[in-house]
Amino acid sequence: MKGFSPSSKPIKDKKKTNFNMRELVVKAFNLYQHGKHKESFLLFEKLLEQDCKDPNFLSNYAVLLKRKGQFKKAKNLLKEAIKLYPKRSEAYCNISLILSIEGNHNEAINYIKQALLLDPENSTYLYNYGLFLLRNGQFDIAKDLFSKVINIAPDYDEAYAEKALACVELCEYDEAENLLREAIRINSNSPVYLSNLASVLNTKGQFFDAGEFAIKAINFKSNHAKPFYILSSSKSHSSNQTFLDQLFSDEFERGLSKINKVDLYFARANILHRQSNFKDAAKYLFKANNIKLSIFPSDAKKYIRVCNKLLDFSNKIEYPISNNNKCDCIFIVGMPRSGSTLTESIISMNRYVFDLGESNLLESSFVESMVSQDIKNLYKIKSIYYEKRNRVIGKIKEANTITTDKQLYNFAYIPFIVSQFPGARIIHCIRNPLDNILSIFRAHFAAQSRYSSSLIDCAKFYSLHDRIMYNYKDRFNNKVYTLDYDLLVQSPENEIRRMIDWLGWEWEDIYLSPHLNKRSVNTASNVSVRSPINKKSMGGWKKYKELLLPAINEFSKSDSYKFLLK
Repeated sequence: MKGFSPSSKPIKDKKKTNFNMRELVVKAFNLYQHGKHKESFLLFEKLLEQDCKDPNFLSNYAVLLKRKGQFKKAKNLLKEAIKLYPKRSEAYCNISLILSIEGNHNEAINYIKQALLLDPENSTYLYNYGLFLLRNGQFDIAKDLFSKVINIAPDYDEAYAEKALACVELCEYDEAENLLREAIRINSNSPVYLSNLASVLNTKGQFFDAGEFAIKAINFKSNHAKPFYILSSSKSHSSNQTFLDQLFSDEFERGLSKINKVDLYFARANILHRQSNFKDAAKYLFKANNIKLSIFPSDAKKYIRVCNKLLDFSNKIEYPISNNNKCDCIFIVGMPRSGSTLTESIISMNRYVFDLGESNLLESSFVESMVSQDIKNLYKIKSIYYEKRNRVIGKIKEANTITTDKQLYNFAYIPFIVSQFPGARIIHCIRNPLDNILSIFRAHFAAQSRYSSSLIDCAKFYSLHDRIMYNYKDRFNNKVYTLDYDLLVQSPENEIRRMIDWLGWEWEDIYLSPHLNKRSVNTASNVSVRSPINKKSMGGWKKYKELLLPAINEFSKSDSYKFLLK
């Protein structure tokens, strides 16, 4: 966030303060700027006791209090400054930053909007507003705001970098790459920009170039561990001895923040796994996920609550009989790391298929259709979804385009898909539960699926997903196809032919070579999906059996999973 910077230029308002007091305000701030923090705060406190009414004094002191973590007192001073001088836009901006730190995002947005009303072309305010929206998942609007910042301030490198992050969320990887290259051109000394570019190139399947930029980021010797994680999955660079020495350096580890240690430990686990040192890999996976849980608590209860609520709600819906056999959209559902990315790669070898990736189009369409809580509005979900989908597709595809939507948690919305999308097909990806959970635990998801760091919660959510899918398959059997990853990797041609036949498509041999697919893949499978279909990961859970005991014990409570325990 930007904008929390004090000003040493006091407002000249003789009704509020006298000349001597204004001089003291400047002196107090100058003391702080020269590292004499104790003397500075003593002088600021003295001025405050004298009931100084200079808005500049109040704002400057609030800035310094914020830096000391005294947020409540800083907010009160800023509000007082606004009362004295309501058009002081930077005070609104600074309050918004404190509110954001405190986690009060909605109020923070209201204050930054006030700042923009007073100064609508202020690039810092626009940038901060864009960051708020980016964090709230409003990627389209955030992207537009960062574009406006760039138009006002063409050398604002942070705006290019944050706009690139919005593009990544919107699956616009080419644009994200160009934006990050521009950010690096403006500021070539940012390991974060280099690391983010490496990540985008990784997503695009340009692994060698991704490794080169990750190495450049590492060479800055900063306390930034993300490039190590990127390199740990690179076949062309992960054996670099200099990289390995740094990766396992105790000195480097000691200088890292908690969030950077997460990246470091996942990177170490990846390398040790590749070296077949599963015992030590398990140790680092445990450490990485424990830290993640301390920062981002599990969201399993939220997912379970929503899934159960939708299951109950589905009993109120009418399910019209449809003779529409034309497939116009395919929903790929299931648990993360269940073979869904491979499935989408196979299907999107069809030239008429456009993959939407892990979009939230269905969920957001459902929410919009049910704003009024009137079940009759549910029937608007299809038109809302297609309007959103068509904006993503644009004009680059033919009229008979078929889309794949790989938001896996759409399994909870299957009754609504069946009732509202007569041309939809649903493919449910399944896998050995313990292999699935191990893969989730190793994946290091960036934002969603925070339950992934808890083996017990992984098992609980897997069981819920299994129970719900059993219910929906019983009710909508002809609409849901089950693709078993374990069978797929053992007998690719048989299983792929069965799926293509179920979709009603003509067979083409190209479906057997999904590794040749040039599409961008922004999931934890972005490396493995570029390789020919293989069964290397089958039964991998046995190498981590001790690590997986919490999940195994959770599964042992149900007769449905007794086969796992033999």
